[in-house]
Amino acid sequence: MNKGFNVFLLLFLAAFLCACGSGDAQGAASGSGDVQGAASGSSMELRTEISPEELESGHASFEIGENLIVDADITEKEAWEKEYAAYYVDVFSEVDGEEDLSGFQKSPTLSRHSAGEWQKALDRLEPGKFSGDGFSLTKGNEIIQEYKGRNGLTYSFRGDWGGMQDGLPFKSPFYCAFMELGAEGWSYNDRREWGDVMRNIPDCESHNDLAFLKDPDSMAARIQEFLEDMSGRRMNGEYRFIPVGSENRSRLEEMGIQAGTADYGVYSFYYDVDGLPFWNLYLPYRLGNGREIDPLCRWSAAGNGTVAGVSQHAQYVWVDSSGIQYVMFSNLRGPGKVCRKAAPVLSPNEVLKKVEDYYDRRVLADECVISGIRIGYAGYFYDDGGTVRPSVTPVWRVTVLRRDSDGIMNEFDFVYDANTGDCLEEEICTEE
Repeated sequence: MNKGFNVFLLLFLAAFLCACGSGDAQGAASGSGDVQGAASGSSMELRTEISPEELESGHASFEIGENLIVDADITEKEAWEKEYAAYYVDVFSEVDGEEDLSGFQKSPTLSRHSAGEWQKALDRLEPGKFSGDGFSLTKGNEIIQEYKGRNGLTYSFRGDWGGMQDGLPFKSPFYCAFMELGAEGWSYNDRREWGDVMRNIPDCESHNDLAFLKDPDSMAARIQEFLEDMSGRRMNGEYRFIPVGSENRSRLEEMGIQAGTADYGVYSFYYDVDGLPFWNLYLPYRLGNGREIDPLCRWSAAGNGTVAGVSQHAQYVWVDSSGIQYVMFSNLRGPGKVCRKAAPVLSPNEVLKKVEDYYDRRVLADECVISGIRIGYAGYFYDDGGTVRPSVTPVWRVTVLRRDSDGIMNEFDFVYDANTGDCLEEEICTEE
């Protein structure tokens, strides 16, 4: 099929889809094939590179080839023109050593904060009061408290720690602080449900149909202040918000994704590393023959010669018309000592070329839209002269929206080492 006919066909399809749909980003979830203007009714320029003007503006729109479209937000130029280092993973510890352990057990803290400090922070986020005066440890080394909100909801407050000591300075279970605050009636099924939403319907976030929350940024500022206060760490300015009101819920249910019966929204926040978001992309690392592994690699959930997942997940907050419904807070891991000196990173065009090469080797039967080209940090692994150790590594993340056989637009990521350009993973599905 020649290029001229391709252009004519794309123009015809674009005009048809525009007539059938709203012409905005909602179209991807509703089956119109319109993703953030990719099929807006006007022809898209055929080329293979992001223009200098688009690099400056932070958004690019063009067609690479048949069924491969770029309609992408790009990390601002100022960020990717900097140099970035890779770091060994540093693990959060609740206490400094064995000598502090007995005092801690008598008067426990969570993420280095007492019950009184948590009370003050929660009262600013969702006004209420703990039913007890302080924290105490259960036999399972958990903190269980009841929190009564002034909104009429009763919450379960649970705190615990990772508990694994391999490779850590002293034998204590109190590493990696974790907290869940859930309203009565909130269940794990709710959490699994929003995971389905975040994985499968990425463009829901472009359309806020929540009557009770017209200003998501205001709520985000309150949440960010709470997270920074209780972690002692800076949150990145990038956060994700998924609104699920009646319109979005109807679209989800048409695709077989259960989204509950009440309106709600879900926030995801990320810790900051060198001005970039710290993502948990669960990147696998395949161990070579004869390679030793650092004991911290045993935290990995992978196997069969592969390690993965020694990272830090996002902070999640679920809200509805009653207020906060669920908070998942953790202070697990972050950057420690430098393992690879700061160096320049690839440009967006160099990264885009890698994705183009991947699809050049495949036949695209359906539309594929590159919707994001972003730089951040992710948990990975570093070969330290024969010993593999967990690391916090700068990465380029290229997000692709692709329709499956059921007509659902799914989100995938390509991940590359930002310094070296090495491919760390292709077409992975993540919740972050």
